[in-house]
Amino acid sequence: MPRRPSATFANVTSMLALLVAVSGGAYAANTVRSSDIKNGQVKTADLANNAVTGKKVKNGSLKRADIGGPLTRAYVTRDTSATFTNLPTSTSTTLRTLDLPGGSYVVTAKFLANSNNASKFSLACTLTGSDQTEDFADGLTLGDAAGDDREIVSMLITPTFAAAGQVTLSCDPGTASMNVGKAAITAVEVDQVISQP
Repeated sequence: MPRRPSATFANVTSMLALLVAVSGGAYAANTVRSSDIKNGQVKTADLANNAVTGKKVKNGSLKRADIGGPLTRAYVTRDTSATFTNLPTSTSTTLRTLDLPGGSYVVTAKFLANSNNASKFSLACTLTGSDQTEDFADGLTLGDAAGDDREIVSMLITPTFAAAGQVTLSCDPGTASMNVGKAAITAVEVDQVISQP
């Protein structure tokens, strides 16, 4: 009977080295790193469904055009205190400002006007931002009888900022004695503003 060759240490070691080399090379050949991909070459068809989630997207990096629909952001500044501010006479006083990044907005402002007068007077207020201004000048008939009276004043503009800008709400009571409180400005960023008559 022919003699079977026996496994030697050298044979076993060389066989293990061969298997490690072959399997290691196969792993390296099937591993794709970011540096292996040419910029702009990964297409939608290359991604599995739900492969890109919110956690994998850098905050603030997506724009309206990236998601194919409206992307809405709201910016707000408001006075939450119960304190009213006395307005100096014949002086325009800034009640509130709101800094905004470039874009198109629908901006509303409101505040509570409190009259300390027993007769009619005019209050002149403006809400301005970029190329838009709304002027409010109304003869308030507050305080005709006795004591203080109040009125809620609301304003709206639709500014577009090419770069970062600011919206400002200001009022001038003329010669009247009055104070204001609860001033607020809200700006909602929109894709476009379509004005209708």
